[in-house]
Amino acid sequence: TQICENGIPAVLKKIQLDGCNWVIELQSGEKLEPQNINQFLSDTEYNSTNMFNIKVEYYETKSASVCMVGKTIAITCLEIK
Repeated sequence: TQICENGIPAVLKKIQLDGCNWVIELQSGEKLEPQNINQFLSDTEYNSTNMFNIKVEYYETKSASVCMVGKTIAITCLEIK
């Protein structure tokens, strides 16, 4: 299990939009669109785990994202709770 020192609490939420399956929601209610979540979670973990601590890098994008619900990010650390 990876430990994300100073990671922020987050929840993985399933979204049923064409081309968009998952978003991350922070305690503040902010939604983030992870571009690399498959590097951190396996297919079975998507359904069995939804609470974790994360560290992210924000992407500066000029166009709309696939999910159009939050900022586009890259996860740099994911700690399963």
